[in-house]
Amino acid sequence: MQIISAVILVVLAVIGAASVIRAASKKLYSTKMTQEVYLVVPMKADAQSAEQTLRTVAQQLDEGFYKAARAVCLDCGMDEETKEICRKFSRGYPRILHMTPREFLDEVK
Repeated sequence: MQIISAVILVVLAVIGAASVIRAASKKLYSTKMTQEVYLVVPMKADAQSAEQTLRTVAQQLDEGFYKAARAVCLDCGMDEETKEICRKFSRGYPRILHMTPREFLDEVK
């Protein structure tokens, strides 16, 4: 029983140390960005993976390295269901934009 307790204690200590190192590195290496950063997510006619992909992107935008970034859900031949999912995410997350390739090119010029 003592061995199991010691193993659990060591595992939890390693996880805690890793969390501290991650937080410290985020603090040290985060900088103020002066340029626009876009995470481009090309979407095709696959509504099943579109929602999961956009949820992952929304989570990444909330993390430290991506706080100044915006995501673009790029229309690369979406069907209507996928377009509707992208529009809903655009309304719910203001930093996720739904654009066609032409609109995106106009945006970055």
